[in-house]
Amino acid sequence: MWEQTKSNGTYLCERVKDPLTGRQKILTVKLSGNTAKARKEANRRLLEKMENHKPKRLHLSDLIMLYEQEHERSVRQSTFNRDHSTLMTVLSIVDDIYIDQMTAGYIRRKLIESGKENSTLNELIKRLKTFLLWGYRNDYIGRDVADKLTLFPDKSAREKVEDKFLEKEELQKLCSEMKLERWKLMTEFLALSGLRIGEAVALNNDDVDDYIHVTKTYNENLSMLGDPKTSSSKRDVFVQPELENVVKQIRICMMKQRMMYGYPDRGFFFTGIDGGRIGYKAYCKYLKQISEQTGINKKIVPHTLRHTMTSLFAEAGVPLDVISRRLGHENSEITRRVYMHITETRKIQDNNTISSVSLLANA
Repeated sequence: MWEQTKSNGTYLCERVKDPLTGRQKILTVKLSGNTAKARKEANRRLLEKMENHKPKRLHLSDLIMLYEQEHERSVRQSTFNRDHSTLMTVLSIVDDIYIDQMTAGYIRRKLIESGKENSTLNELIKRLKTFLLWGYRNDYIGRDVADKLTLFPDKSAREKVEDKFLEKEELQKLCSEMKLERWKLMTEFLALSGLRIGEAVALNNDDVDDYIHVTKTYNENLSMLGDPKTSSSKRDVFVQPELENVVKQIRICMMKQRMMYGYPDRGFFFTGIDGGRIGYKAYCKYLKQISEQTGINKKIVPHTLRHTMTSLFAEAGVPLDVISRRLGHENSEITRRVYMHITETRKIQDNNTISSVSLLANA
């Protein structure tokens, strides 16, 4: 402790470390006079202040709060909400323990006890590791907590690549079963363009001409537009003749729908029957219903159609880098796997064709 005299009096001072920020700060108490009694009273009050600033044992919930204060400033609101939901789920599973007692082994045991599928636990772990690494970088926990927390064996993660997309015949069968025109056209549009469902819902009429200008995405949970998934997701997707025909049909369908339900034109490319942006949750539900009716033994979601575009283009001989730019990403393991599967299948078919040809054999 030391005394410091200022223009407005004398202060008793002490340097302490802020338990939350880790930064040094100076606590001060003003002396009421230049007497032994005043110094004794100031010393008591300063010790009381110091006691309140002793580093406290942080709970997991405290660490989450500190992380989110920083995280919210650096990510989109939709990403923040997703990560917050993940951390709240983790908190409910592993309990609000002291972070100095938190080990990878403890977290793993609690995850197993939750009874959730390994695929679900692995999704939690992937996002949890980002949080734990932040805790390490900010000197709250050891690096080994994140490093030792590994993924669980997951059969669903090794799902056959051919289950991730539709063959051309399967896509045609799926579309032929769809009786609601707007959903049929949405399916064809996604399969031919490779857009993510949120990117398609976010489109306005003036975003579609000779190209589809992808500059935003729509979050139905928040009812708001946001930036696309990554910087490379902002792109212009060429409208090939087959897709151009679907675009024309969509415009006609939306015009008929607007006349039928009497809502004003708000300039949306896809419009729901209430005049707002089309609901992709309703589309997902319809897609699941129709896919079950067709008997196609695959789990079909909107993203399946994105992979379907990859397979159809690969089958047509379009290079992988061209497909990747159209999809709006620089590197995707699933896209590469789908592409390689299709090209390897074509290679086998080509080899079988060539093997039946005799060029030098005697007639």
